[in-house]
Amino acid sequence: MKYHLHLKPIVLLTITALAFVTIAVPLPIHQLAVAAIPPMINITSPVEGQALNTTSVSILGSTETTVTVDVYIDDVWQGSTVPDSSGNWTFNAVSVGEGTHSLYATATDSGGNVGISNRVNFQVDVTAPELTITKPVNGSYVNLPLIEGRTEPETDVTVFVYGKQATVRSDLLGNWFYFDQTLPEGQHTVYATAVDKAGNVTTAPNCSFILDTTRPVILPDFSPPEDMTQVPLDVLARVYLVEKYPMDAETMRTAISLAEVGGTTGETVYGTVYSAVYTTVYGDPYYEIIFQPNALLRPYTKYRVSVNPLLKDAAGNPVYPRVWEFQTTGATVYENPHGNYTLNVNTCVNCHRPHRAQDPKLSRPIDAQAPIIDDYCNACHDGTAAPLPQNWPAANNHNFRMSIEGTAGPSACAGCHNPHLTLTEENPDLLMDYYYYEHNDPTNPYLPNSTEEALCENCHLSTIKDDPRVTYVMYNYRKWHTSKGTPEDYSLCLRCHDGSNASDIATYYKQPSRHTIKAEDGSYLNGHLACSDCHNTHGSSNLKMLREKLGHNKGRQFLSQGDTWDPANERRFCTSCHNNETELYGIVAGFVYDIPGHAATDTQYCSSCHGGSPVAAAHGPQ
Repeated sequence: MKYHLHLKPIVLLTITALAFVTIAVPLPIHQLAVAAIPPMINITSPVEGQALNTTSVSILGSTETTVTVDVYIDDVWQGSTVPDSSGNWTFNAVSVGEGTHSLYATATDSGGNVGISNRVNFQVDVTAPELTITKPVNGSYVNLPLIEGRTEPETDVTVFVYGKQATVRSDLLGNWFYFDQTLPEGQHTVYATAVDKAGNVTTAPNCSFILDTTRPVILPDFSPPEDMTQVPLDVLARVYLVEKYPMDAETMRTAISLAEVGGTTGETVYGTVYSAVYTTVYGDPYYEIIFQPNALLRPYTKYRVSVNPLLKDAAGNPVYPRVWEFQTTGATVYENPHGNYTLNVNTCVNCHRPHRAQDPKLSRPIDAQAPIIDDYCNACHDGTAAPLPQNWPAANNHNFRMSIEGTAGPSACAGCHNPHLTLTEENPDLLMDYYYYEHNDPTNPYLPNSTEEALCENCHLSTIKDDPRVTYVMYNYRKWHTSKGTPEDYSLCLRCHDGSNASDIATYYKQPSRHTIKAEDGSYLNGHLACSDCHNTHGSSNLKMLREKLGHNKGRQFLSQGDTWDPANERRFCTSCHNNETELYGIVAGFVYDIPGHAATDTQYCSSCHGGSPVAAAHGPQ
């Protein structure tokens, strides 16, 4: 027992009873004032909030050496103990049930003074936590290296996969996840263990899955070929799809669709999709997918084949879509759609008037106010005997007209097409071509080397073209599915766009730029973008003959405003692709919004930073 002595003339003896009644009594100076202090007591184990995985709880603490300690759990007396010579005390083997409990202890000294400890809340949990792996499902295909599951809230979960382990903690709802960007494609087995706050351990069953992050690819070797003409009316649309793992059966049923282009109907063609799986000589699987129309196609009609962008593999990876067009034939397939001149020379008079013409080409006059050759073409290519060219007529088209020889002339059509050619699969659109042989004759340096300068038949028999020393050259107009990105792939356009008859684009195609890319969608491109990626072939309502929709996948509409190419038009045009969504050749065209000049409120030309001029920014951006 401890006392305080107060030496004062008059003192107050303060007596505090356990009933918390305080009485102050005046005492004479010769008497002592005594105040008792209860002993201190603490609980050191368990600590506040601790979880225990046993129902037999030992309680430890500290106090004074000459006291009796009483232990209470959930306000029920459990028994007494005494401290050792250092004041440490232990109360062993208290049996409690699972759940949350409240603990305190008292210390009573020889004078009956009682001290009360701190109150400690603890939990008894002897049940192992539930642990499940919810994703991926056992035996499934996934396209994200993400493992998810459920357990008790705020529980440590250790994930074991691909020879690695990592510990994560569940949230307040018991959800947990593990994401490993370095996890390679292929088959994996994952398991997990969970340790709750009390130290109970449980293990989730193994889960096997296949990680597949590669999108299926449609090869550009489809049929009918892009822009093919004279296609039979009973044609089947066919593609080849490369995918290592199974495809999603539901979307395979609508993998290909067919529809008319333009015209008065633009009807969807109804049919059935068939597919089969084959194996290459290297053991890699691939799919052949066929669309068979329910009825014959219309003659002299352009059709568009589309690979469904919703087509996906079993892991959910979407296919790189493809879209292309072809034209059907009439009732009869002709090797030469403009007539077989060698068997029926009268076909020549469809366009020529040998005895009444007024020009060296013997052109047959139709309307003196219109380009003569174009009128000949449109007499059939108006949708009656041959398809109407797409976007023709249009507000903006080629404003430079050429002759078949490549010089300024009366025609837009004959600047690119040669109606005298024979239809081939390599040249279904009868694009301009020529034969080349370098004479290299020092005695006659004026001999022409190309049929663009003079016909071989002027001096030789027609069989001279079969001579292996003679090179056949076709002007190419390659698009999304066929271009490799070389200047030769766009030679038809660059024939004029070399600064001779139109703006000089060829210069930019002879040097690298930020529009030089390598395709990721299975296309051949490894170089410059195709002209047709941005421009319509025969015309457009947009300035510069730009397409009304840009991009191969998730494309955006583009409509130019007014008659002038101003900053607003240029910014709309560029961001129709550069928006972090639209894909070209399987590549998302990026855009960074938080750098100077890229804000929506900015008004300068894109080309002011990316090339110096609109032509440079589009064809050779820096």
